[in-house]
Amino acid sequence: MKRDFAAFVLSLCLAAAACQPWGQSAMGGAAAVWLLARTRGGGRDRLGRAACGGVLLIVAAFFSPWGAIAAASLLAGMAIAEALLAEGFFAGMARLLTAALCLVAILLQFVPAATEGAPFHPIEAAALMGAMAALCETAAFFRRSRRRATDPLFAAFLALAIFAFAMTAAVLAGTLPYPAAIGLAAGGFAAALAAAALLVAPFAPERAAESLASQAFAMEAPIEEWLHKLSEIARDESDSDDFLDAAMRAFVKLPGVRGAAWRVEGKSGEKQAGEVGPRAASITVPPLTVRAQARGFSSPWTWFNHYLLLRAAAEHYAAKEREERRRERHLVAAAHEAGARVAHDIKNILHALAALAEALERGGERGTDLAQRQMPELRRRLQMALDKLRAPEADEPPSRMADAAEWWERARTRLAHQPVEARTTGDAAGMQIPERLFDRALDNFAENALIKRASGARRIWAELRAGADGAELRVGDDGAAVAEKAAERLFVRPVESQTGFGVALRHLATEAEKTGWRAELESNRDGEVVFALLPVKSQIGVG
Repeated sequence: MKRDFAAFVLSLCLAAAACQPWGQSAMGGAAAVWLLARTRGGGRDRLGRAACGGVLLIVAAFFSPWGAIAAASLLAGMAIAEALLAEGFFAGMARLLTAALCLVAILLQFVPAATEGAPFHPIEAAALMGAMAALCETAAFFRRSRRRATDPLFAAFLALAIFAFAMTAAVLAGTLPYPAAIGLAAGGFAAALAAAALLVAPFAPERAAESLASQAFAMEAPIEEWLHKLSEIARDESDSDDFLDAAMRAFVKLPGVRGAAWRVEGKSGEKQAGEVGPRAASITVPPLTVRAQARGFSSPWTWFNHYLLLRAAAEHYAAKEREERRRERHLVAAAHEAGARVAHDIKNILHALAALAEALERGGERGTDLAQRQMPELRRRLQMALDKLRAPEADEPPSRMADAAEWWERARTRLAHQPVEARTTGDAAGMQIPERLFDRALDNFAENALIKRASGARRIWAELRAGADGAELRVGDDGAAVAEKAAERLFVRPVESQTGFGVALRHLATEAEKTGWRAELESNRDGEVVFALLPVKSQIGVG
């Protein structure tokens, strides 16, 4: 704020100095200072363009009165545009006095110089206006009146209109006395302004001036600044409803808006911020419906401007809604996968309980021996399931290494009550394997094979083989081959099927890859379907 105040006072001093006989180029410096102060914080590109424009204005004002007229017109246009949006009386008056100072310099010094007339050099009037503008700006500074950034296009339009007014006065000065030329030019522009106001509000001529002023307020919020504001709100608000509420409160704070009431399609209730009267414009941008109350007279241009701003808010809201639905789907998928991770463990626990119950029903020494052998396995299975439920897969501790032969003996006990033929090829004693990975592989492969018994598989076998690079586990059956489409997705993504192949195989493949092993469908043809868990090294020379 202090920098804006300093830039304003410096610009005023340069503009007042431009009314000196030697100070024509000072008007270019005044416009340059104002332009640089307004583009500060807009990025290096905008600041660089403003600096180049300021240099051109200074050079043009130094060499030609028309360049001084262009600089003064630009400064007056920016001042009037900010005066329309000033929050306090003193801030608005300071900018209006600045615009008046520029007009005095244009009409009493630069236009006569451009038409080879006698410049008046209104030093006293310029000094008085500059001092009054500086006092008003000082009062606004101490009152902490904030300056609102105006639309550059609107300021450029005003500057062009003032420059055209100066050109018209210069042309008329060649055929009419100078006071008459200024009066005729001013009257012509006043008539053009009145005609523009009537065109904006043809059915309410008594409110034409108010309507034209409302357009200036409506142009205060460029779309890029509004999008930047929405992006900041979207960054701070993760919930779609909270985002919409914050966006609409920001919309109501725009100078051209008095209030708004909004509701969302499919949701009950209407929310409101600010004042909304019976003449509020209804704007529908699915899924959003808004009743927007403009300041002053509401014209078609006001409606279109508000429509563009609200459409941007609706698009951001819809994106937030899609993000929330996607997050919900991810949560459901995560819950499904978490359940799938423990599904086979639960099944194995149930199988172990069934085997234990069967042994207890048999009674006798054999049943007691079988029950005693099943109890440690059941306890271990329960502990594994509890560990999975307590922590996500990424937090699971590393798998404990075990002797392959010893693990196979425990596995044979676990398979004893199931119609699975267990066999061994070679001597796997001394070979180290990740126990948890092999448990999961045997359980998944055997479970899937057992499910296929209902569709014709009669023989199921499990084999531990001592390979050149380590122990290898294979589970096969003589049932039908896995469908080609499902086989392509095995171990890669979940397979929607009733044959038992699902997300568990994908998790198995992920864990195998982390521990230096590989799960694959080794053979897939009718009568011979074999799943294998192999050391990665043994895959290098295969195929």
